[in-house]
Amino acid sequence: MEKVVLRGYIYVTGKDLEAVRGALPEHVELTLAEPGCLIFQVTEDPHQAGLFSVYEAFDSPESFQAHQNRVQASYWGKITVDVRRDYEIKGLDTGKSNSVRSVTHDETHGATSRSAG
Repeated sequence: MEKVVLRGYIYVTGKDLEAVRGALPEHVELTLAEPGCLIFQVTEDPHQAGLFSVYEAFDSPESFQAHQNRVQASYWGKITVDVRRDYEIKGLDTGKSNSVRSVTHDETHGATSRSAG
């Protein structure tokens, strides 16, 4: 099985920023406890408020999808529904070997993603 790696950024503005900052420690703790989670890091840029670097790795597409499902139903999912996302995801089967999927805005919440490369 190929592991899934997601890296990129979330951009949080306005009223959502304090809620995201407050909920982030629990979100990280819950994610790290998920079966198949290898790495999960979300770090706010010290020079640009609201810009968070995201890096996560799961041992399989199934564990990655289970994480996505949990997040969508969680408090984190509710407070980040309008957050802009810019992700690249490697390891999901899109019919290409070594697939890379570029994901923007709310595509991790069920919309169709685009394949790149």
